[in-house]
Amino acid sequence: MPEQHRPHHQTPLILMVDDDPEDIFLTRRAFMGIGWSGQFESVGSATEMYDRLGLSGHGASATARDGSAVIPDIIILDLNMPGINGFEALERIGKESGLAHLPVVVLSTSQADSDVQKAYSLGANSFISKPVSNEGMTRLAERFRDYWFELSRLPAVGTG
Repeated sequence: MPEQHRPHHQTPLILMVDDDPEDIFLTRRAFMGIGWSGQFESVGSATEMYDRLGLSGHGASATARDGSAVIPDIIILDLNMPGINGFEALERIGKESGLAHLPVVVLSTSQADSDVQKAYSLGANSFISKPVSNEGMTRLAERFRDYWFELSRLPAVGTG
């Protein structure tokens, strides 16, 4: 895996992993609507996430000027994706020593207790049900920003 990099002076980076372009659009719009000053990137599959994090060996990861992978501060992960689902993605992230510290928030339409339990057992840091309205998504974005980027202290990248 490439060296990981997140300079302290850079703005926070959220990476959303979801196969539904509309969900990505609505989430991005909610964050921009609350004045989110950080970066918001998205990919449409776990395979693309692996590439983005430098886990696939394809060299497609986003890189800093020094050639190291730019690791997000937090991942928002959908569970129900074709191919590699969110559970499998959680398991893979947790097994990567350089990424095991990375906070992963599951954002899913699932309301099943078994999905919540499984996500947490595989290392999810939070499980949030997707809101059904634009107003709900805006409230989620505000609370997400306030909690993860104001109240919480996120681990430094590469501290695995």
